[in-house]
Amino acid sequence: MRRVFVATAEDTVIAKLDWYRSAGESSDRLWRDLVGIIKVQGRDLDREYLRHWASRPGLADLLARAFHDADSDPDANP
Repeated sequence: MRRVFVATAEDTVIAKLDWYRSAGESSDRLWRDLVGIIKVQGRDLDREYLRHWASRPGLADLLARAFHDADSDPDANP
């Protein structure tokens, strides 16, 4: 039996934020991808989880900007 691991939308957002910062915040494609995830997932995203993990590597500013660009309230509750 083979195990398959699937990343959550939240983990994908955190990874893309980290990659975006590591790339010198210059990849339009990465930025569009993560803003798109936020738009599509909307209120289903676990914002508390995102804020927690974005604060550790210092990505909170980018997370806030991504929510702004997605026209999504970062503090919205499901």
